[in-house]
Amino acid sequence: VDSIIFASTWYTGIFRSDDKGKTWKKSSHGLTSDPQADTPRFKSPHFSTLRISRNFSKDSTIFLGGYDGLFRSTDAGTIWIQVETLSEHLITSLALSPMYSLDSTIGIVTFLRGLYLSKDDGITWEHINQGLHHNRLLDITFSPNFLADDAIFTISNSSFYKSTVREKS
Repeated sequence: VDSIIFASTWYTGIFRSDDKGKTWKKSSHGLTSDPQADTPRFKSPHFSTLRISRNFSKDSTIFLGGYDGLFRSTDAGTIWIQVETLSEHLITSLALSPMYSLDSTIGIVTFLRGLYLSKDDGITWEHINQGLHHNRLLDITFSPNFLADDAIFTISNSSFYKSTVREKS
């Protein structure tokens, strides 16, 4: 597992190396793209943020955000399946909870529509933009102590936000 490297590319999707980067093979079966990303108006990457489960050695789970949506692979990148989200907008960033293998929590940031959170591995999504002054967000990350403090952080071009909107069980 320590020798596996994944790389996200602008147009093609994912490449995987099983030998610490000496050789690479395309690993994009099931990924889709949208030609609109190439238009002068948008000029956006088809694929961008790649997140690997911290429990990858057991669950083989990887997520990929892109212009056409959110994708998940549960077989170490061999086959990708699109995950339905509430937003039809470009996903600019995604993050997995530090305890994803226990809480199945995923956060995404979209261009123009802000933050979304799924507490059930992407089956259902909640729009969590309360208190935000901007919906054009650039990134999202979970606190390393997310299970204890419920903190999610995001940033726009001009502001940094912290949210603790997740309900306690």
